[in-house]
Amino acid sequence: MPREKIIILIQLLLLGTGLILGIVARFFRLEGEPFASFNPKHWKPVWRMKDRYRPPGYGLSLISTFVIVIVAVWLLIRII
Repeated sequence: MPREKIIILIQLLLLGTGLILGIVARFFRLEGEPFASFNPKHWKPVWRMKDRYRPPGYGLSLISTFVIVIVAVWLLIRII
């Protein structure tokens, strides 16, 4: 039982880290780019977003996406 709690705690910490990195990356966006948009015309794949950020922002966004996907896959594997 304590082992499961530790795994859940690690997953929550990683998810929180990914979300915080994603928010911080948004502050490095270029002028005229939306902070966060639910409009599909502003959506781009991760590998085509380099032109939207100043230098540290793209790396932070990429790491954020990677961490969130890893946690989501890990959570799905644990559920199944």
